[in-house]
Amino acid sequence: MRAREADRGVSTTLGYVLTLSITAVLVSVLLVGTGQYVDDQRSQVAERELSVLSDASPPAPRTSTGWSAPATARTPSA
Repeated sequence: MRAREADRGVSTTLGYVLTLSITAVLVSVLLVGTGQYVDDQRSQVAERELSVLSDASPPAPRTSTGWSAPATARTPSA
């Protein structure tokens, strides 16, 4: 009977250790996955913003009464 009384706390400790281990692995996977997602989103936003900046036409000249009409698309002359 004495051996059974000594083993009583083993299952509680083992469950606690397993729970902490599984939780640590899941949190690590979550952090790595989230970091990858954020990095991908950041690079996509940077590419989109650079694309917008390269496609933008120069600002319209300012007149004495305010801003003039927006500049129209210019076609290269051949």
